[in-house]
Amino acid sequence: DAEYIVGKAVRDGVIDARVDHAKGWMESWRRGEGGRGDVYETGEPREAFQKRIGFCLDLHNESVKAMRYPLNTHRKDLATAAEAREREKELAKEIESGEHDDDDVEPDF
Repeated sequence: DAEYIVGKAVRDGVIDARVDHAKGWMESWRRGEGGRGDVYETGEPREAFQKRIGFCLDLHNESVKAMRYPLNTHRKDLATAAEAREREKELAKEIESGEHDDDDVEPDF
């Protein structure tokens, strides 16, 4: 129930407000003025929103920068992968033709 969640947030001091249970709404207050007035009459919500948006944009930009890779480094990996595929094809041909024995393989240490 939303009324219960809002009431708990008010009681815990997460938000400064008063819950009107009879009418079913919440009236938020400005901080520092003894609980009088509506917080939305000030620029405080806009400033908090701008701060949150700025944080999210900075986090996004830093994440994008962290994911950047140097140009063309993937080509080295592609070349080694192509060489590995060629070796596997040659090994498969040797096995099929019976030229390859298990004794021919040197252990990798």
